[in-house]
Amino acid sequence: MTEDKERYIAELRSQGLVVLTKAEHSANEEYKEAIAHWSDTARREAQYVFCPRDANEVSKAIAFATKFSLEIAIKGGGHSCSGASASNDVLIDLGKHINTVAYNEKEQLVTVGGGAVWQQVDEELSKHGRATVGGTVQSTGVGGLTVGGGYGFLSGQYGLAIDNLVRAQVVLADGTIANADDKGVYMDLFWGIRGGGSNFGPVTSFTFKTHPVGQVWTGLMTFPPILLEPFFNAAQSWFRQAKDNEAANIFIGCSPLGPGLVLLPFYNGSEEDAKKSFGEFLAMNPGNGPPGTEIGMHPYMYANTLQNLMTTAGDHKAFKATKFNHWDIPRFEKLFKDFSQLVGAEPSDEQDVKDLAADPAITGSSVVIEFYPHNHIGKLKSGDTAFANRAAGFGMLFVPRWKNPDLNEKALQWARARAAEVDQREEKLGGSVKGKGGEGTEGYSNYGSGNERSQDVFGGNYARLQGLKAKYDPGKVFNKWFPIEPTKA
Repeated sequence: MTEDKERYIAELRSQGLVVLTKAEHSANEEYKEAIAHWSDTARREAQYVFCPRDANEVSKAIAFATKFSLEIAIKGGGHSCSGASASNDVLIDLGKHINTVAYNEKEQLVTVGGGAVWQQVDEELSKHGRATVGGTVQSTGVGGLTVGGGYGFLSGQYGLAIDNLVRAQVVLADGTIANADDKGVYMDLFWGIRGGGSNFGPVTSFTFKTHPVGQVWTGLMTFPPILLEPFFNAAQSWFRQAKDNEAANIFIGCSPLGPGLVLLPFYNGSEEDAKKSFGEFLAMNPGNGPPGTEIGMHPYMYANTLQNLMTTAGDHKAFKATKFNHWDIPRFEKLFKDFSQLVGAEPSDEQDVKDLAADPAITGSSVVIEFYPHNHIGKLKSGDTAFANRAAGFGMLFVPRWKNPDLNEKALQWARARAAEVDQREEKLGGSVKGKGGEGTEGYSNYGSGNERSQDVFGGNYARLQGLKAKYDPGKVFNKWFPIEPTKA
């Protein structure tokens, strides 16, 4: 079998396909770069790394893996913490070559390679005074964020990334290169990739609508713990009147002074109107963020750089997300205390928390609350695309960061336990929106921790996705991201 694989690889290389193997290239920088991920938790040493230049070469990589019954992972930006874009068998690295960005001025559309990151999209569109709904962290891959739904600072005005997707090129399990849109022969596939993740194959090209955008008001404001109650009261006042052209992220994080609160406001409009909208925060005389994060009028892409210092690559990280609707101060006081114990700023009686607090990277952890006005997101129902997470609410994300791999399970359990507490309090306060009207019962799928059931992620869309899986990937060739069980014949 090994000789058969070697002959097959030699033939692919003779055709110009770049294939790196662990046996030959484990000390090679190109191999190390290919298997590297934003979180060390997701890193796997793939036996075979394919670096295709186009969809045809992706098809050849899939054929190799299926011939020898090898697991396939698809990597774009490599931001998955759960290992969904990593494999010990075959890794298809789209980021190496399939990463171009081209703007069509006549159609006002942008076509993006499946391996590009959002920084590339921001930079190209900024030349034309345009933007599309995309990642709020520039190093995030376009592909993973999009097929998982895709929230962004412009979501209040224009919906999710998938709501701005016009067409896509997908390489199917049998090697077919499918050009999918909402009218053609692959319109069912187009429905499936808009929220169904990589369950149907690598997306090698995305074409998005773009929108005019000029200067926006944004930056970082910092607040000490003593202002926790007025801070969250101001946040409640703000979101009750927030318009579609606004958004905000709240962070519980750590500075050299210890745990504190950070606000990232976003206003796509005039500075005067922005200051009125976020006036309660400004009245508290907030501190400044690090250099390069100053509040003011900036190009749109500046907003997507503001988390760069908080989201550097390296170390082990985990995601666990949930959603809530009821805004109450005791919830946030408990969250702040839990976070302070995690980073060692307050004592804890739990041994696992003590172990995590002793890790040198733990102060890079954070809790994130995201708010994007719901009007345009909610124009589509949960069943209109495969994405089953459109109900109004606040997204909450727990992101522990640590260095010692022996703490992996403890860090994951810390994040999962905090999310479970949020869910329990939500039920106590009046009930969760999750699981109703076809919604999934988990948080935002792109923030999965790896223990979520696919049925819970996809909610009322799961049965339809099973049918599509049976049609396009009955052998479950693609099964790394919330895998779908095909409908049985």
